[in-house]
Amino acid sequence: MTHKDKVISFLSQHNSSFCDDCLSEKCNITPRQTVFLVCSKLYQDTKLYRFKSACSICGKTKTVNQSVHRTTEPSHEATPNSIKVPALDKKLWPAADNELSEKLTEVQLVFTQFGCTNVFAKFYAHTVWETLQKVRYVKHKHVCADKYGHYLDMALGPFLHMLKINGDSFYKDFLNPYGDLTYCEFKMKDSNLSKRKGIYVFKLNGEIKYIGRVQGNLTFSQRINAGYGLISPKNCYIDGQATNCHVNALINEVGDNVRLHLLPLDDDEEICSLERSLISTIQPEWNIALK
Repeated sequence: MTHKDKVISFLSQHNSSFCDDCLSEKCNITPRQTVFLVCSKLYQDTKLYRFKSACSICGKTKTVNQSVHRTTEPSHEATPNSIKVPALDKKLWPAADNELSEKLTEVQLVFTQFGCTNVFAKFYAHTVWETLQKVRYVKHKHVCADKYGHYLDMALGPFLHMLKINGDSFYKDFLNPYGDLTYCEFKMKDSNLSKRKGIYVFKLNGEIKYIGRVQGNLTFSQRINAGYGLISPKNCYIDGQATNCHVNALINEVGDNVRLHLLPLDDDEEICSLERSLISTIQPEWNIALK
């Protein structure tokens, strides 16, 4: 049963109103912010009522949720025509929910360089011929043999840079769509979250631009410092990390105005579920650009 099914099922069985915290406990859905996202989406889809009132369990006045399939009539506050709760504003998350906002911790980014160009040219690990033996590049073998036969023993990076200098766009066929952009170098400042994993958020002027996750044996510092913060020549190629290149290049454009926020979590399933929910609900600009 999905989180949405759990919420709808519980609310349909009870003629009362419940806050997100109590729903989280009753439906056994963690972390709590998942319920906030699920209920916000269900409200937008008119599958539940969401309004300000006293929770039937804890008694606190909060934003509560109520089934649209009650066996008794809902209070006047909960009728569809009287609900005044605005739709979730992507730009205001997580400010739209104070408790969720408090769970995010900003970690300072330290920038060491901007305007790094031709990073792909520093790839010396394989020659042109060695690269052409790989599945992702074998389709270029005949073209290279016929047109660039004298350079097959040359390191791939310098070879492609030579083509670029000569105005030969063939070099782009070896790179991912973001492999020849201008990058920057940065790292997150050491904190007590450096060795944790969970959800990370890049924000610009208070607006969420990108949401990602760290799971498994990786840590925030590894993902940020060795991933987004330092683009290796290998990442520029079609078998590299296009996402790293894309996000780094966008950060290079806005400079040190970007902010990093972390939400530490321990369970990989929760991390993946929450990331999907956040991206689906908020539709961050940089995430969408990668689709």
